[in-house]
Amino acid sequence: MAKIKVSVIVPVYNTCAFLPACVESILGQTYTDWELLLVDDGSTDGSLQIARQYAQADPRIRVLHQENCGVSAARNQGIRAAGGSYICFVDSDDTIETSLLSDMAAVLQRTQADCVASGLTYEFEENGTTRAYTVQEGLISLPTDLNQRFQDLADARMLNSHCGKLFKKAILDACSIRMVEGISTLEDGIFLLDYLAHCSSIYCLSSAAYHYRQIPGSLQKRYSPNALQAWLLYAQKYRDLTTYLDVSFTVCSGIAIDPSCPTYIPTPVNRSNPGVPCLPALWKRFIGWISSKNCHNVPNEVSRGGFAFFWCDTNSQARFTCF
Repeated sequence: MAKIKVSVIVPVYNTCAFLPACVESILGQTYTDWELLLVDDGSTDGSLQIARQYAQADPRIRVLHQENCGVSAARNQGIRAAGGSYICFVDSDDTIETSLLSDMAAVLQRTQADCVASGLTYEFEENGTTRAYTVQEGLISLPTDLNQRFQDLADARMLNSHCGKLFKKAILDACSIRMVEGISTLEDGIFLLDYLAHCSSIYCLSSAAYHYRQIPGSLQKRYSPNALQAWLLYAQKYRDLTTYLDVSFTVCSGIAIDPSCPTYIPTPVNRSNPGVPCLPALWKRFIGWISSKNCHNVPNEVSRGGFAFFWCDTNSQARFTCF
């Protein structure tokens, strides 16, 4: 297999405080056959100027600019402009460890996997703590091995985000897989599930080399008016992917949204394994949250499998969907 060129796509919007650390972590990669696409989404805080300074200093860095259209549109522009055979997404307030691209490229050389995934290290800005999410290393054939490894992947948040992964550009182009524009919740998870539905294998690294910064008040923590639309689409992609699982395996996800204090609680449920969080436990968590909002007319039980969604709208009215 010829040497792999990786296109690293970083959407940039008003992250001048974090962008240098992000770019420096990419410049510090031990693997050198990469290009970096910094896609500015109409920043107003000097981020574009920082990006241009880096591009002037290193020919492997290109800056793309667009009027503010959202992070999905920025990532899509990066995909269209990418010259590499594989694509890696990094958010502009995150960083990657120096060996990440090298480790991923080595896996591709050995296995020709359609996707390579690293674990995630969550960095919590509020209290300075970290938490690593990892899985057992190895190749997972899709869909045949998914049943056995699904719970591990879900628990390690491997199915929630595109972060820390390599995607084959040929698959993205051949299957017209792009970020869904117009939504700002779960757009990366929807993209990932859509991609995996067209893959024959994914290789999981045991490291947690992608550092995912958790910032109070950041986009993923704020109320989004299209969150329900995003969750419903995510649920459909999730369900499409899990049609290969045993009939005893049911997935349940929930969302509770409050404009002042959003709470997102997605939980995979395996009814055949008593050690895994079950549907009644998830239901109890939501009943408690909804009760605290003085919401009424909520069903007393869920009688069928599939996806359950619970949320509170901007008027503090309880809403419920199960399918």
